[in-house]
Amino acid sequence: MSHDISKTIDGRDAMAFHGSRNDIWHRLGQEMAPGMSRADWQKAAGLDWQAITVPSHAILPDGRSFNVADDRYIVRQDKFTVLGHGSDRFRPHQNDDLFDCVEQYISVDDRFRFDTAMCLDEGKRVVLTAVYQEPMTVAGDRHIARLMASTAFDGSEATRLAAVNTRVVCNNTFLQALGELARRKSGIKVRHNTRFDKVRAGKELSDIVRGFDTFKAMGDAMAAVHMSQDETIKFFKRLLDIPWDAKKEDISTRKMNQYTDLWHARTRTINETPNSDPNTAWINFNAVTRYIDHDRGTRGGVSPEQQRFVSAQFGAGATMKETAVDYLLTEKLPDRDFWAETKGLVSTLSVSTTSEPDDAALLKSAFAKSPVTSRTYS
Repeated sequence: MSHDISKTIDGRDAMAFHGSRNDIWHRLGQEMAPGMSRADWQKAAGLDWQAITVPSHAILPDGRSFNVADDRYIVRQDKFTVLGHGSDRFRPHQNDDLFDCVEQYISVDDRFRFDTAMCLDEGKRVVLTAVYQEPMTVAGDRHIARLMASTAFDGSEATRLAAVNTRVVCNNTFLQALGELARRKSGIKVRHNTRFDKVRAGKELSDIVRGFDTFKAMGDAMAAVHMSQDETIKFFKRLLDIPWDAKKEDISTRKMNQYTDLWHARTRTINETPNSDPNTAWINFNAVTRYIDHDRGTRGGVSPEQQRFVSAQFGAGATMKETAVDYLLTEKLPDRDFWAETKGLVSTLSVSTTSEPDDAALLKSAFAKSPVTSRTYS
């Protein structure tokens, strides 16, 4: 299965998108026309199904059977594919809920447009994005800012909403985790056994969107900071947990390969931006994002592209990017508080509050349905 994109019931790749196919990391899926409805998007992305929980059943050697207490399987209702399992407290956040979530947020600002929807690994992971349509330039490079909503039906992670910046020239991504966001571990996260707090979510989303300006200020500042070769060596070794004074023969082959690949990523980054100073914190930061998104080695399992995508947005790759930012801000820009320096792109985001005791209704009760039920994604 190419890049681990799922298949729809009628055999198509479970991915829907606006814009150019060349902008999609795997080049697969259905190109959506302006004015198509939410139902059209869900069907095209293979997300027109619900997840249900069923009891875990065991059969003893003597033939007797019983339901396992406090254990449930999460199953796709259309294909009856097992997505994962969890306790009886696990509450799947449905695909409808995720669409509701994105709609509720982007409806306050028409500069956002629904962008992509995809179903990965038979539905174990679902990702939606909305693109911020105003031009954004960071350190002289064109960037695209997006809100990304995701959930995992296999129990591996919470539902969350976060911001992602993409550097257009090389398609590198960075999941925002700056200033206040870094202390909150970037974005809104909702566990599958907790109630969704709309008041907190509204405030945190406002912070996420305000982070677009913060990211721009940070990138512009990095582009003005020189880094010597010794400083770059120290930076790369820190990211790979290689002691600064370690001798080559004392470093494992795997670590040395990663170190070499990181330097190659830096060379490619310099070649991609020939008009930029090659010895800056900005170039070194983008070398890291390039390495994680495009060059980092993978091990077995699903396709390398899929592994890099999941790692870069949800796993060790995302953590490594955050570490790179923390290091550069601490070591090279220790006197700047970018969060305090920047102002929000969205001035008002209001989410009304209700009291809803039913955890089973988690996101569905947390966000009011749009009054325009035939909403289009143009």
